[in-house]
Amino acid sequence: MSAPEQETEGRAEARAPAPRIAFERLRERTDELELLVSGLTVFALLSAPDWILSLWLRGHVHLGERLHQVMFLVTQVGIGLCYALAGLFLLHIIVRSYWIALIGLKVAFPDGIRWSRVRNLGPLSRAFYQRRLPDMDSAIAGADRFASMVFATANVVAISMVWMAVLLSLVLAAVGMLAAWLGLPERATVWMLMALLAVPASLGLVVWFIDTRLLHRRQDLAGKAWLQRLADVSLRVNAYLPIRLIMPLQLTMQGTPQSRRVSLLLLFMFFMVPLGGALVIGATQRFTLLGDYGWLAEKSLEGGLRSVHYEDMRTATDAGQPVPVIPSDRIAEAWLRLFLPHIPARESAVLAQACGDAPDAAARTTCAARLWEVQLDGREIDPGGFVPGERRDLGWRGYQVYLPMQGLAPGRHDLLVVWHPEGGDTGARRRREYRIPFWLSPGFELPLP
Repeated sequence: MSAPEQETEGRAEARAPAPRIAFERLRERTDELELLVSGLTVFALLSAPDWILSLWLRGHVHLGERLHQVMFLVTQVGIGLCYALAGLFLLHIIVRSYWIALIGLKVAFPDGIRWSRVRNLGPLSRAFYQRRLPDMDSAIAGADRFASMVFATANVVAISMVWMAVLLSLVLAAVGMLAAWLGLPERATVWMLMALLAVPASLGLVVWFIDTRLLHRRQDLAGKAWLQRLADVSLRVNAYLPIRLIMPLQLTMQGTPQSRRVSLLLLFMFFMVPLGGALVIGATQRFTLLGDYGWLAEKSLEGGLRSVHYEDMRTATDAGQPVPVIPSDRIAEAWLRLFLPHIPARESAVLAQACGDAPDAAARTTCAARLWEVQLDGREIDPGGFVPGERRDLGWRGYQVYLPMQGLAPGRHDLLVVWHPEGGDTGARRRREYRIPFWLSPGFELPLP
């Protein structure tokens, strides 16, 4: 060791505080604390996604475009993080239980496996297992190390993902406000965010290339001050994560013989957290994740009955699907009430471009009605009858349309509701068609034959 390194190490030892409690005494209770934390955390984490999802389903229909993006990111990461951490802590409990079983057997049977007394094993099988199985002490130590690494990995993932979600949400909100102030379109917000994220990623690749590739080929550059300053600046830019909390755990695990497995596990967790959250949110709009409805697929339901369009059939999961609704599939009143929900994140930009600054409420309602096209049995309904309304029972604001049933024969009738008829085929503002059948059932009984 060179003199500068010895001097640096000496200063670090001088700054290090003396331990208050002996490490051996702490280690005796660490396993109990790990099991206690894992057990309590698993139950909390498995119940949290439903609560987070219900908040999102009830609240996202009220959010504007910018805040909708931020809250979707928070919800996505929150749900995925809960399931990922629950899986890690559950794995930790399983490994710790295995470790406890090994210790119990070691105490009860100090000699370990007695190969001469094991039945149903011939000489070939016995030789095979003797070559491959570790002794009891090695198995106990290996299970102990693996359990501690899983517990530490869960902490690294939790701290990193929560910090990154909060930081990315703040950046996304700031970029959205800047884009709105400059009058830029929604696509510009995405490009600005990607450009900001590309800066630390690029600098991280630069440091990795210098450290792992360039200095191995050009050792004469190791002492260059400008190269060290470049690396310091790049690392400082990438130090947006709480490195004092994460790096002691992460670097300790990466210094073990299982460093590659740890790195792969961390990458897998960082990839699965947002993906898992997005899949859970997307699954709320699907009838089933598993199943085969080849004869009654989605295309077969076109023009059929979907419970999401009927107020008396909707469930709590349907709260996140703001679609046109009517009271029931059977109508006995003289007027049919159709409610068209207003979704700020989807419609505000379209209305601002189409209507501009409408002078009064009546003008705003008339302009907003142009986004909807309503037909009853092929007959177009005049949008002048749209009434702005607030439905606390549904948790929405929108436009109420009252359709006359006078003169219609009892039986099936069909509503065709189109949002943004001039929209394209893709994107959030694409043309959307809703076909809602209902049966007119006046208040009388038909005579028996």
